Amino acid sequence: MLRTPSLLLAGVVLLPILFGPACATGRPTKNQDLTPLAQLPEEFATAWRAWRDETPEWREWRPRVKADAKLANFFVDNLVRLMIKSYEDSGLRPRGELAGPFERASRELVYLQDYSAPVMIELIPMGDTIVSFLAGDILMQIDDGRWCLPLAKKLQGGKAEDRRRAAEWLGKLPGAGDEEEAVWELLEKTLADPDWTVRVQGATTIGLRATARGRVDLARAPLSRALGDSNPDVVKAACKAIGKGGDLNCVPALINLLERGERAQEFHLIRAAQETLEQLTKQKGHLGSAAWRNWWGIWWKANRS
Repeated sequence: MLRTPSLLLAGVVLLPILFGPACATGRPTKNQDLTPLAQLPEEFATAWRAWRDETPEWREWRPRVKADAKLANFFVDNLVRLMIKSYEDSGLRPRGELAGPFERASRELVYLQDYSAPVMIELIPMGDTIVSFLAGDILMQIDDGRWCLPLAKKLQGGKAEDRRRAAEWLGKLPGAGDEEEAVWELLEKTLADPDWTVRVQGATTIGLRATARGRVDLARAPLSRALGDSNPDVVKAACKAIGKGGDLNCVPALINLLERGERAQEFHLIRAAQETLEQLTKQKGHLGSAAWRNWWGIWWKANRS
């Protein structure tokens, strides 16, 4: 079983650069001290020195670390710290230069994905924006759909911003294969989330994942429901997702939205519906809802199979 991190970020600002003579052992706590390399088990110290100093021996150590759960978890713990600290210290190297600590740590975290991905998933909902971004970026580099469902489970419970971030990164990850249906089910539930920012991101991500799979029909029903949301930003997000997906079968739902806006004289709804209808149909002229219904009836008769 993979261990989940405790307060991984809690001690980051207290930690010295890990290219020094010390490393952390186990999951960090707020006041955790680093253990000098000389006091670590010989195997741990030797492997870390080989990586730190980029010695020829690291080529042999690298697969050994990946095959050993204790070594791999030890590396992940310290590589995460190093990645965060290097980023905060602006330790990124310009394109074309040799990889620095940030780039090297990131590369190894991707290589050790069986151990690092669960850690990244736990870090994404954390309050620190930088840590969340870095964790999500590692998941993107890993680019493996089997981590989508564990991340999708973060859409339930927790703080609203935690759920919103999980939804955001799901929009950037690949399909989950046999688990995509379970991911989709959790994602659709975001459209009923009590927080409007989660609903906005949910609508956006539903559109992104459906379009990426070439299955915009999957997004039709949930995005059509989102057009009825009481929050205008959620409605706009749904309209934008529909427009990008290009699903003409969403036209009736958009006409309903336009009619609703006309009746209530809510011009933000009228504008969102009109712009999306024009984007989908390539028709211009700001037609009213009655005219759009007439157009749809003609188009449907001519194009239905």
